[in-house]
Amino acid sequence: MERKRIKLVPNKAMKETLYEMMGNREVEYVICFENQEDETERQRKLKALSEKRKRPIKCVTNYKQYESIAEASRALGLDPGAISRVLKGKQKTTHGYVFKYM
Repeated sequence: MERKRIKLVPNKAMKETLYEMMGNREVEYVICFENQEDETERQRKLKALSEKRKRPIKCVTNYKQYESIAEASRALGLDPGAISRVLKGKQKTTHGYVFKYM
């Protein structure tokens, strides 16, 4: 299979035209961004947002602190949704663990 680098094809008609221009050969499309810096900026913003969403929590049962719900769920083998429900007060415990926001 031939590999070509192209810009994002906005609609099906243009994609078909491009296919005809390539001589009706099967082509693997690799999407390139106009400006690579824009994509890097997007990734930086997404990372900052994910960092912002992390809230440290404390397990009252075993006195350990965790950086996020995800970290606590991985360490203890619990469902992150259940930990979230305990933190919101919708549930008292999950598998005997009690959690609080720090």
